[in-house]
Amino acid sequence: MVDGNKDGNNSNSKSYNSEYINLCVEAYERAAIALKYFENSKEALIAKSFIITKNIKRNVNGNTVTVPKNFLEIIDQKNGRKIKKRKLLRDSELAYYKEQLQHKEASRILMKELTNRVTFWKNILNPLIKKGIINFSNISESISQKFSLLNDIEKHNAEARSGTVNQNIYNDKIITLNNENVRSKNECIFANLLHFHKIPYYYEKKLNIKTFNKYYQYNFIKPDFTIFVNNKIIYIEILGIADNKDYSDHWKVRESIYAINGIERGKNLACFSCSGNNIDTALLNDWIVKIKSGDIPAEIVNID
Repeated sequence: MVDGNKDGNNSNSKSYNSEYINLCVEAYERAAIALKYFENSKEALIAKSFIITKNIKRNVNGNTVTVPKNFLEIIDQKNGRKIKKRKLLRDSELAYYKEQLQHKEASRILMKELTNRVTFWKNILNPLIKKGIINFSNISESISQKFSLLNDIEKHNAEARSGTVNQNIYNDKIITLNNENVRSKNECIFANLLHFHKIPYYYEKKLNIKTFNKYYQYNFIKPDFTIFVNNKIIYIEILGIADNKDYSDHWKVRESIYAINGIERGKNLACFSCSGNNIDTALLNDWIVKIKSGDIPAEIVNID
């Protein structure tokens, strides 16, 4: 993540600890992604579309009138309608509008807090950017990539829940808790554990690759799972038939494609193996917890 000079002896970088720099960059990314996600979320749009106020005085038809405190005015900006409550609200109605008011206020506070955090961490990074210790364009690209993945995951999940995606595309009907049709029971167990741990994931998401070799002539690859955890995009491969030479050769080519595209085990690629229907769910759960804690295993773990 640190982008220093080529000679590696940049005097500017000596006063900065690489771990400190990475933590600052991660903090900025997290805040920027959260703000971007919030600004584009349905909840934020709902909060923005309704302006709910508790002003006591209102101007109605040119006349100033006094409105009791338990009256609320709701302005729907989207449709340009203005609805005024000129009668005492029932308790249920009042509770509803108060809830909406709190939602708007919470949204406003959250928006302000996230904006302040983005500004704070950007100010921390500015001296590092000016000295060429980090490359801000790389950070911006990373934020866009992660935000795009989160958006794709949310859209995919909504389509999966509605039954409009990934249904009955394989011979066996193996359905996850997220209502997806996957290839194997092991993939189903893994997907359900991700769901249990609230880890955003995308099953067999197409990943465009810039480099390939003579053994692999496609410009994309489909990892078994793409997950987002600890502000990182991690690719998951579930391996099987370890004693099959053709399968083993195929995996070697696939892993080499990952490597020349900057995807490596222990960094942003994690793999586990299991053969047939044998799988130790408790062991697999521990493996996921390890990744969730930020420890990406470099070795291929057998989950049989």
